[in-house]
Amino acid sequence: MSEITRDFIKKAKIITPERAPSSPLGYRYPVAEEYFGEDARQQLDNLVKEGLMERDFHQRELGCPKCGSVNLIMRFFCPKCGSTNIVKREAIEHWPCGYVGPEDEFKGGKCPKCRKKLEKIGVNFKRLGPMCKCLNCSEVFQTPSDKLNCANCDSGFAKEEASEVILYAYRITARLEEDLEAALYQKSYLIKKLEEMGFGIEPEENLYGRSGLKLGFYVVAYQGRGSLKTRIAIDLLSAAEEVTSDEVFALYAKALDLGAYGLVLVAIPKFSEEARKLMEYYGVAYVEAQTLQDSAEAVIEKLEEIIETLHRPPRTAGLGWSFG
Repeated sequence: MSEITRDFIKKAKIITPERAPSSPLGYRYPVAEEYFGEDARQQLDNLVKEGLMERDFHQRELGCPKCGSVNLIMRFFCPKCGSTNIVKREAIEHWPCGYVGPEDEFKGGKCPKCRKKLEKIGVNFKRLGPMCKCLNCSEVFQTPSDKLNCANCDSGFAKEEASEVILYAYRITARLEEDLEAALYQKSYLIKKLEEMGFGIEPEENLYGRSGLKLGFYVVAYQGRGSLKTRIAIDLLSAAEEVTSDEVFALYAKALDLGAYGLVLVAIPKFSEEARKLMEYYGVAYVEAQTLQDSAEAVIEKLEEIIETLHRPPRTAGLGWSFG
């Protein structure tokens, strides 16, 4: 699980879509986009496949058959000439000449066709109710033709041709929620033990690298102040089988950017052989734990070993210590 994914599932237990006319698809998952960018829905579906999240039906929408957007516009047009220049008004039928038109054309109570005066309703005219008139060809009709237009790709199509788009809400699984609660407990326990050992805990808002980038670690402990401050970065990696060397190298590079004296990595359940060789070469301390519940205690035991070496001269050109 990547650091971004871990941070996301800690802070977002339920993710629901929001209508967004400015978005190409017409909806967004804004909370997820803070972590995954425009590819948020795909990343959420990937988390479902990994068993970390579940998805529930949220809403069913009509979508564009070409691009899938739900940003659709219903347009009405004249069934005779196809113009959209139509108006809807209360209609009147003048019996003597047969003219039918909107009420506002009968100005002064006279028929615009034969110029005869309207008498009482039911005598020489009647009201037909709301009717439409095309201002392009003068056709009068009760029901206009309609068509859906996509605001994203400008495709036009009948309602029957629209695709079905199902919007989902995403939530973390019950198992993952239990794991997160256990992780919070383990982190609190680890911080308490570190403080008992004389370490301070660096606030997350202070974790910027020499590059100027904001960095994230499971915990960053320190001793000393100012130019004498010694930071130890601690991170936890979990994998279905084993943590790879690529993941280890990425965290090693972040620790260097932070200017950490040392880096302690925890693997659940284990590191690959290549990852172990890489850590031994670069002087990264590491432990392996079968479960999350074992991880904090394993880190404490490793740190007790490390404390004895904090004032020894560095043995590598990277971080300040060298441990296997």
